[in-house]
Amino acid sequence: IAFRPKRQQPPRRHQQQQQQQQMAHPPFMDLPRNLHDCYFFYYSTCKKGTSCEYRHEPAALGHEKTCKMWAEGKCYNRTCTMRHMKIQSPRSATPCFWEDQPGGCRKPHCVFQHKNARPNQPTTSNVGGVPVQPAPAPNAAPTAHLMHSSSPAVLLDYNYTILPRII
Repeated sequence: IAFRPKRQQPPRRHQQQQQQQQMAHPPFMDLPRNLHDCYFFYYSTCKKGTSCEYRHEPAALGHEKTCKMWAEGKCYNRTCTMRHMKIQSPRSATPCFWEDQPGGCRKPHCVFQHKNARPNQPTTSNVGGVPVQPAPAPNAAPTAHLMHSSSPAVLLDYNYTILPRII
């Protein structure tokens, strides 16, 4: 009598359904909202501030990589420095919305892609590539700078004084 190995059977229907459900419902979706990054905080400015139910972690603003533990549904660290959202494309590859608007982009350190040279960016000196800021005009009155994000939903940067709107 000769020994013949069994043919591998294709996965059963319930196994296929489970695999499809896992693909349609990633593990991080089961985490509470306060462990998911707020889209508006990372791509512009969240108007809800501290009342927002999503995560606002300043240390994660400079990161463009998703936390592997979060993607597996296992990162419960609210202060994790990695991103807790799926990133489709890096912000540096996304065109700045405000660049083509009449006022242009006025954000000094805009992370979004710009086609044209930015007039408000600091220039670089010839020695060691150190940024050089233009000196303010002497006796110039202080002015409020209205900053904006690269999203039409947000208009002001929280570091600046908000002036009353004149109608």
